[in-house]
Amino acid sequence: MPEQTVQEQIVSQEQIVPYEELITWRSRMFLIRITPFLYIVSLATSVAFYLVTKDWHYFLLSSPTMLFPAVFRLIPMDERRYNLKKAKIEAREQVKQIKMLEEKIKKLEKFLSQQQTAQLLEERVKKLEKAISEQHAARGKMPAISSQQEQ
Repeated sequence: MPEQTVQEQIVSQEQIVPYEELITWRSRMFLIRITPFLYIVSLATSVAFYLVTKDWHYFLLSSPTMLFPAVFRLIPMDERRYNLKKAKIEAREQVKQIKMLEEKIKKLEKFLSQQQTAQLLEERVKKLEKAISEQHAARGKMPAISSQQEQ
């Protein structure tokens, strides 16, 4: 059995890092190095403009922390963050679908209750008509026919 050299053993033990992960970490390190520099430049320009104009509003520009949300857009997403974001989007879509279905169910329930109410009213009207006709039959009188029923 041929023995491996020390260099071959080291190469075989090293993990191969995916290209995207390598670029992600390089981007992160670049931003970690450049952020303090940008903060110092921002602070220096704010002081310089204050000394020239004597307007304190330039100190509001000294904090680049307002730009940090933009930094996250510059860094490529790793697979874990991508899957998390994808799951959040899918969850939002499911919540929207559930809300739409709940609204449809409420509309259908309202429609059904209206129809049930209409059916109950029709049944009551029929019962009342039947009761009235029974009362008239019991008395021996025929109900007067209205002019609308004649036509």
